[in-house]
Amino acid sequence: PVSREYVTLHTEHSHVEEATEEEAGEGAEAFTEEASEEEEASKEDDASSESDDSRNADTSEEEEDSEVEDVPEEDDDLDEEEDAEEVTDQESEGNDEPKEDPHAAVKASVEAASTAYESELIDNFVLGNPHESLFPAMYGASEIGEVNSLGILETFDVASLIEAADAAAKTAIVQVIELRLAKGMCGKSFMLLTGEVSAVTASIEKAREIAGEKGMYLDSQVIAHPDQKIIQTIL
Repeated sequence: PVSREYVTLHTEHSHVEEATEEEAGEGAEAFTEEASEEEEASKEDDASSESDDSRNADTSEEEEDSEVEDVPEEDDDLDEEEDAEEVTDQESEGNDEPKEDPHAAVKASVEAASTAYESELIDNFVLGNPHESLFPAMYGASEIGEVNSLGILETFDVASLIEAADAAAKTAIVQVIELRLAKGMCGKSFMLLTGEVSAVTASIEKAREIAGEKGMYLDSQVIAHPDQKIIQTIL
């Protein structure tokens, strides 16, 4: 026969063993769950690291592609800049070329004659684009209408008078009546202008300035509304 006390202890011991087994099972299950969670976490970390690596690889590939694409653009820009510099250099070289002087032949001829007859030389000049009214005035063939005023200027030589007359004709709206060049005056010359009083005055002042630069100015005068007898005699 088993004593009551033994049964009680055996029963309690059985409960203890059962509890211990249950706790051990729960602990194993918890350890298994933790291990599985850690495994899943490590898998997620591996996956995230793989995705980061793939992103980095894609980014590096994109950067390499962009660098490769940028190189031709830089080359194109350099080529364009070089072409522009070459064009600029060519233009500058073209601009550096001396332009042909349209009056070179006349200047050379005048210099040659001045050198050959230096002892007899009084004055010379080369006049580019002379006023159209000078040539008829030299021959006394100018067509003159109404004479509102009369401008007169006299010089010591022919050359200075032609230069002065050209400047006068280009200064204001005037008509050159006549250029009397040294004929019967021992080398002296004079010119006659007509037009409005203010225009004739400005032209005579300019002609006086031009002739005075060479010391060939002699005298000048402006007559407003000259007498008809004088006009008839001149024309």
